[in-house]
Amino acid sequence: MTLVNALADRLSSVTDRRGFLGRVAMWGAAVVTAPTVFLLTPTTAYATVCRCAGQACHCSDPCCRGYTEFCCTITGENACPPGGILGGWWKVDRSSFCGGHARYYMDCHLPCGDCSCGGSGICRGSCNGTPCECGNGDCGNRKTGCLHFRYGNCNNDVRCLGPILCRVVSCTHPWEIDPGCTKVSRTDNRTRYHDSPCLHTDIDPVGALESATTVPHSITVGGWAFDVDADGPVGIRVYVDGELATEMPTDIVRDDVRRVYGTKTDLVGFQITVPVAPGTRRVCVYAINVAGGRNRKLGCATLEVGDGAPIGNLDAVEPAGEGLRIRGWAFDPSDPERMGELEVQVYADSRLLSKFRARRSRPDVRHAFALPTDLVGFDEVIPAVTGTVTICAYATDRGGDNRDRRIGCRTLTLERGPVGSIDPTRLVDGGVRIRGWAYDPDTLKPVTVRIYADDILVWSGPADAYRPDVAELFAVGSNHGFQTTIDPPPGTETIRVFAFNSGPGSDTLVGMQEL
Repeated sequence: MTLVNALADRLSSVTDRRGFLGRVAMWGAAVVTAPTVFLLTPTTAYATVCRCAGQACHCSDPCCRGYTEFCCTITGENACPPGGILGGWWKVDRSSFCGGHARYYMDCHLPCGDCSCGGSGICRGSCNGTPCECGNGDCGNRKTGCLHFRYGNCNNDVRCLGPILCRVVSCTHPWEIDPGCTKVSRTDNRTRYHDSPCLHTDIDPVGALESATTVPHSITVGGWAFDVDADGPVGIRVYVDGELATEMPTDIVRDDVRRVYGTKTDLVGFQITVPVAPGTRRVCVYAINVAGGRNRKLGCATLEVGDGAPIGNLDAVEPAGEGLRIRGWAFDPSDPERMGELEVQVYADSRLLSKFRARRSRPDVRHAFALPTDLVGFDEVIPAVTGTVTICAYATDRGGDNRDRRIGCRTLTLERGPVGSIDPTRLVDGGVRIRGWAYDPDTLKPVTVRIYADDILVWSGPADAYRPDVAELFAVGSNHGFQTTIDPPPGTETIRVFAFNSGPGSDTLVGMQEL
């Protein structure tokens, strides 16, 4: 200890008493422990005597930092070694390694077997074969088998486990990896940057397909993507109907993504246009993996690629009261700013029945075609027709090439008799005055009206009198009225008025009056 005393005398002139004693102890220990290394190499006493996990490591080495090594460093696989059991887990919130989602750290232990556990739930590593040492005997790795601790939110049915052997890291929930793990959460964000190259052999890129739109003869997709293994842009592949259409790198600055995910580059955005043939097309977008792992599908969309003309569909044509209900949707993909203004025209054979705007809400169509609005539907009641007719709907093009698009037809047989009504009856000299109107959609000629007093026919004649109110309401002409005075037989209780059918359909009771 003569050398130690001499060194102490030298130090006493440059330090206080407490520092002096501490330094003497450290220098003395260094000389006694490793005299040759300490005296002959330019190092510090503290670094020389830092023996971590039984090995002479520099105190700044990972083995001396107090955390357990990853399993992939020890075995090459990011999983518990054979026979290992998960004893607990914790998470790091909003990890850039998991695309801004939680990253999970899971502790692997070996079972204790016949080793004594005591009340701690952890047996000695020297008994169950988990020695405390630097991972793979390398000071550059963290420790293994040194931490006698258990979070206790995995496999609690196993009462006794050894020290922590190594750790598994994943973006997948622990209870999805091992059903023995619970959802009881522990969080330690101080470990968010704990990482190892071996953990990136199975991490996929992260990203999103944010838009997929069309103009005539092309599709444009946009979004963002990055790979934690990459320092720069990643490749984006666009497939149309299962065939590769193009591959381009992310080349748009997206500071919003970088702020949220902490990416290594802000060139993570993309907007790619590919030419395609008109028709219904399925487009899918993938981010290409840089190192280990798999390519990531960012999303798919089904789009209707136009040829410059509107598109749409006639969903249904069905009777509705005195008319026909017609439902469907239509829009012009070459003019997205005017959706909700497109005109639909409906024809019965070659006769125009009605026209209206496709401006009703259709969220299903908006979702299917990634439209900027859902106001592309129609649901209208139009004038009825009778007989066997073909109803066709056309979406009209009032810009570009001025090409109307037939969006659907329905052939149906409609049988409907005359329609009409009677006004309130009045008692007048000579009997009862009856006034009303009736017409048959199957003919332009006046229909025959017959009036019965109970079951006795008391009047028959044409409905050809002037009724401008009927013309305005039903757009069928003005001469469909009738008026007469009847003298019902004594004891008559009910007056009934019928309009007789002249085509498909049957006679119609248009009014009844109790006397």
